[in-house]
Amino acid sequence: MKQSETAWKEKIAQLEKDVDELRKRPVGTSTGPAVEIDTSNFATKMDLAALQELTKKCEIRNLEQDERLTNNELRLGELERMINDPLARIEALEEKVNNLSFMMNNKVNSQDYYQDLRKKADINDLKALEASLIRLNELINDL
Repeated sequence: MKQSETAWKEKIAQLEKDVDELRKRPVGTSTGPAVEIDTSNFATKMDLAALQELTKKCEIRNLEQDERLTNNELRLGELERMINDPLARIEALEEKVNNLSFMMNNKVNSQDYYQDLRKKADINDLKALEASLIRLNELINDL
């Protein structure tokens, strides 16, 4: 109960302050001195019309700029596409050249085969085979 009671008292005090401030403000009467109103910050009908006209022009300019930006973005997209197509073909050709040069560098020729076979072959076995072939050839000739 005490909290709600204090809250009500605070609200009542605030309302009393507001009423006092309202009583202090100047009031114009038909018999007393007239209250002066500062009209320097008021806008005339012509000022409002000029502001509306300026706002319309700004909106039109903004729409035109948006359209130009959209057109430029489309052109940039087209240019990027025109650049990327040949670029992709160039990269593909470079890859083919790299593969071809790799194959050429790793190509095995008959000289390499001969050297490998010479290294692998047992010379003594070859000589024995040669001797047996010669003897077999002589036996065939004797028949």
